[in-house]
Amino acid sequence: MTQSIDPTRTLPTSPQYKHADHPEPRVEADLRTLHLSYSPGELGRSLQPTIQVRIYCIHHILTYLFCSLLWASASLHGEESIELISVENLVEVSRSHAQAWTAVESGTLLADGDRVRTGEYSRAALRYPSGHIIRLNEFSTIRLSQTSTFEGAKKTALELKKGALYFFSRQPESESDIKTAAVNAAIRGTEFEIRVNDDQSTELSMFEGRVDLSNAVGSLALSPGERARTQVGQAPVRLPMIDASRYMQWYLYYPCVLDTRGLDLDVSYDSSVAAYQVGDLLTALESLPRAAGALATADTQVYRAAVILAVGQVEQAAQSLRGSSQPQSAALLELIDAVKGHPQAVASLAPAQTASDWLVRSYSLQAVGDLAGARAAAQQATKLNSGFGYAWARLARLDFGFGDTDAMHGALEQAKQYNPSNPEVFVLEGFRLAAEGQAAQAEAQFLQALGLAANYSDAWLGLALVRFNQGRESAALQDMLTAAALQPNRSLLRSYLAKVFAESHQISIPWLRPQADDFVEKALQELELAKELDPGDPTPWLYAALIKRDNLRYNEAVRDLQSSIDQNNNRGLFRSQSLLDQDLAVRRSNLADIYQQAGLPTQALAEAGKAVQADYTNFAAHDFLARVYRESFDATRINQRNDTALNNEFFLRNALAPVGAGIASQRVSNQEYSSLLNQMGYNGTVEGSFDSRGRYAVGTFLAYQGSRIELALELYQEEWDPLYYNDDLETRSALVHFKYEPTSKDRFYSLLIFNDSEQGDLSAGPDPDALNRSVRPYSVVGDHVVFTPSTSGAHPVNDSYGRDPEFRVEQAQEPLFFNTYTRQWNDQNLSLFLYGWTDTNSRDSDPLLSLGVTNLSGSPSQQKIYDASYQNEQSFELHNFEAQHVWQGEQSQLIVGARLQVGELEDDMRMRAAINSNIPAAQLYNLVPYAIDSDGTRGSSEDFERIALYSQFGYALSDQLTVVAGLKYDSIEYPDGLQSLARSPQSQSESQLSPQLGFIWQLSPEWLLRGAYARSMSGYRIEDLLRLEPSNIGGLTTAYTSIAPSQITSGWAGGTIDTLTFALNGQLAEDTYLSLDWSYGRFNAERIVGRFTETILGTYANDPGELSIGEMQQSLDYDEMSFTARIDHLLSRRASVGASFSWQYAEIDEQLESDLGVSRTSPYLDDSRASLYTGALYARYQNTNGWFAGADLQYWVQQSHSLVPEIPDSYVPNINLSIGYRLQQQRGEITFSILNLSDEEYELNPVNNYSEPPHERSFVVQTRFSF
Repeated sequence: MTQSIDPTRTLPTSPQYKHADHPEPRVEADLRTLHLSYSPGELGRSLQPTIQVRIYCIHHILTYLFCSLLWASASLHGEESIELISVENLVEVSRSHAQAWTAVESGTLLADGDRVRTGEYSRAALRYPSGHIIRLNEFSTIRLSQTSTFEGAKKTALELKKGALYFFSRQPESESDIKTAAVNAAIRGTEFEIRVNDDQSTELSMFEGRVDLSNAVGSLALSPGERARTQVGQAPVRLPMIDASRYMQWYLYYPCVLDTRGLDLDVSYDSSVAAYQVGDLLTALESLPRAAGALATADTQVYRAAVILAVGQVEQAAQSLRGSSQPQSAALLELIDAVKGHPQAVASLAPAQTASDWLVRSYSLQAVGDLAGARAAAQQATKLNSGFGYAWARLARLDFGFGDTDAMHGALEQAKQYNPSNPEVFVLEGFRLAAEGQAAQAEAQFLQALGLAANYSDAWLGLALVRFNQGRESAALQDMLTAAALQPNRSLLRSYLAKVFAESHQISIPWLRPQADDFVEKALQELELAKELDPGDPTPWLYAALIKRDNLRYNEAVRDLQSSIDQNNNRGLFRSQSLLDQDLAVRRSNLADIYQQAGLPTQALAEAGKAVQADYTNFAAHDFLARVYRESFDATRINQRNDTALNNEFFLRNALAPVGAGIASQRVSNQEYSSLLNQMGYNGTVEGSFDSRGRYAVGTFLAYQGSRIELALELYQEEWDPLYYNDDLETRSALVHFKYEPTSKDRFYSLLIFNDSEQGDLSAGPDPDALNRSVRPYSVVGDHVVFTPSTSGAHPVNDSYGRDPEFRVEQAQEPLFFNTYTRQWNDQNLSLFLYGWTDTNSRDSDPLLSLGVTNLSGSPSQQKIYDASYQNEQSFELHNFEAQHVWQGEQSQLIVGARLQVGELEDDMRMRAAINSNIPAAQLYNLVPYAIDSDGTRGSSEDFERIALYSQFGYALSDQLTVVAGLKYDSIEYPDGLQSLARSPQSQSESQLSPQLGFIWQLSPEWLLRGAYARSMSGYRIEDLLRLEPSNIGGLTTAYTSIAPSQITSGWAGGTIDTLTFALNGQLAEDTYLSLDWSYGRFNAERIVGRFTETILGTYANDPGELSIGEMQQSLDYDEMSFTARIDHLLSRRASVGASFSWQYAEIDEQLESDLGVSRTSPYLDDSRASLYTGALYARYQNTNGWFAGADLQYWVQQSHSLVPEIPDSYVPNINLSIGYRLQQQRGEITFSILNLSDEEYELNPVNNYSEPPHERSFVVQTRFSF
């Protein structure tokens, strides 16, 4: 019998010999084996040989000593020794060539020829250097050996004399043998149980892999799910298929649940009960009385059953409990059913009365998925007995699973007080410390738990995760294998083992190297086992999807991800269903990439929208949605309709993500590759894009992750050579991310943005070659011209949609600063606070500007053109304050927030007569309001203020239907007129009450219907750049930078945007997806714009006059409607095809009214309408070796209705081809593309929303590499 274990003892970090158990040095044992020891007489005679003999002996002795020292050194470092990793109760070892048996403890090293045996109520676990793990049941005896193969590798072999063992390995085939008296088992697989009965017959139950049984009479091969019996002297016989759960019992983990208060036990039980009460279960087991009279009462039977359950003696315990009149016997039987995976229906169980009853009921409720009920039951157990340490530990575990760390800490303190030797207490403390980034302290807690109970799988799991996080991958894999072997019926442990295998290509483990090519299959094999163990657990499906994605099996990944989502009811995919699953790496993985690479973008948007609506505070859901939005980003900045949602989702993702989840980049695709297990250290991504039009973009992302901090740096540069006229662009950006978590509930995230850009006129038009030295800005001469500032610079748009050859914009944002503080009050309440400061400086200029002037002397009024030089410099400083609180219940979610933005806009505008200008010099100052000198310079400073109060409430009417309603009050006061040459700046204010309504309806498992109506107010400049306010309902966007092309609606602050959207997504058949989307949008706004006028002082209209300015009322109405149908089909494992059709109708109407009684409108903006029809076919192919290809065929038809000049109808085919190569694990890729293969030129009315394709054939190369 072993000594009681000191609770303060920890396992040694590197295995050492237990000299008390085996005092002889290993060298002496080898000497005896090799017969090189001498008696005194023999030694004396050996001193008189010849010189040759002396040299010969000395040579051999030195050689032997050298080899022996090498062997001893290897043994001391565990390189060639078998380690006894778990000892429960009485385990003894008899060394090779010895007869005596010695009791041993965990950590003892074993050698070839050693024998191991277990006593009554005892178990042991051994770990081989090759990675095999063997567990022994009570009354079992084995003899160990390792033999060398032809290649020199070690081959595991052992002899099972009696009892039962469980074999767990992930070795290659044909490297292990087990012998019994009846049969030889050549192991071709990984997992089975083998037992030798009293009559020396052998039974083998196969769970995974294959075993070949053979003896002198016959042979038999067993596959998973099969069983065989072999009698001595007879051939192996196959038995009927087995239920694995029936046999996987003696090596399972049973928690302590018995409240010993009130038990009438003999005094001989005092020491055992005392140990049991403080959590020292092994000492309680060792101290059990062995006398026959010890089983005299019902109370003693119940207590003994509770204790021996700890070492897996299920049948003995159950037999003694059945028919017992002791009240708590029913609770223990209920526990056995729950652990076996066959929980009784709670409604059929007797009402819980005692603390033990409630504690067991907690496990039963968890087994059927009722975590809230399980938590309440554990709370009730602590109320009935406040000193019940096991109940407090159970409650702490459940509180941890709910994310309530405050409650968990309180329960854990109680557990420590009453259960100081309970290993679960140390494990929970370890996970708490690991979640707070204290890896070294967490590891110490896990080791402490293993010192108390080396058979506790959760301690090995925690140790594996912490060690992997620290970069100790080899040790992590060994620990994870041990955890899975100690509790093989837990699906979660199999899933984690799969994740470690998926990363094993980076691990330097000798026995794994020959299998480097099939580590993916090993991981997927573990996940298949996990699915079988718990068919309702979505975790293995999710992990399988991510592993297959990383290995370029996108179609299979989609199928697995869909299964995971279906089983999660769209929620657990992002909220851990496990109490221990605090690994952030899986949730940070780019799930959107799975759908995008498989060619299912609309399916990605639907799933991402559901994820955000289901769990708004989970960063992974926002990450999913942000990456879907990024696919619609328009580099030309013409189509900005999703920019607000895109910026918002990326910002929320980074603000909500804990340290360890990584920083997501909006510009650089930095998480296409991500480890499935969280790991501290450095990582980065470099990507670039180069095309034949003289455009290139290069981005770099570098990050560091520590235990409590994360730091990331992004560098981005983009340049466009002028392709037509004055359409060049150069922009440089630097972003610095910093995140700090002082506690697990408090998080700070800071973002610094530095931008610098210069560009010409990037405005889109039907003819890219068209030039227009336009009438500027807000002037009326024949046709109206609009000047449109935007967050990425200003660009003019004019009547004929031509480019201005001289217009330039420079912009600098140095810096933009945003800082958030996140407070997780409990699992239901979270608060976010945002402070932002932006300083944007811009300068736009035009050395040759045409001014339209209305001549009031003519009959009718006439217009004249004057030439001027224009330059405007503006500085906009803005302070942003926002607070938001999120409350989440079981069926509802409430988001409330308030935002205050205050700032100042300084303006310095200068206008001079151009070279050879016809403007009278004396009149120039009249054209600039508030001119400070006769040279025509205006300087002013105006205040800005915007207030927003918003709320959004979602309620699940059923599991299938969720409704959402929101209300927002928006008020804005801004300086209007600074963007106008012909108007004095003055304050303008608008306010609006904006409702929101939406629903998410799961019509069936295959079909999802979503709808959303929203009203919003258009912003002034960049105040909507980053914010906390929700921007969507179920993935349907409700907040827009603009619903119309930016050259039409930019500069219209305080306008009203109304949108109504419906989306239907589903599966027509297996692997065939259909999406239908219909939307309507409307934008209307009013503003005051300037007008130049001239009063003729002479006789004729062309005579010089007096120049002055005036005002006009301008209104804009924009309406759009669109419909899209898309069908996608996955072809087998590697290809996908699809087709889509879309129709988009847009109409714009602008009115101008002046104080002269003249109402004028632009023929291009007055009742301008266009219908755009687009049909598309596409195909994708991805080979698992890395090669991929894609083809897209689009055909555009646009019917345009404008006045003068008329834009003709367009028929535009567009073919794009691509081919490339991706590295495994998504670490990098290179893509070669041809855009607009047919070199088609086209003219499209910019009233429609579209991302402008190349006007000529273009060749593009894109690269990305992650490390």
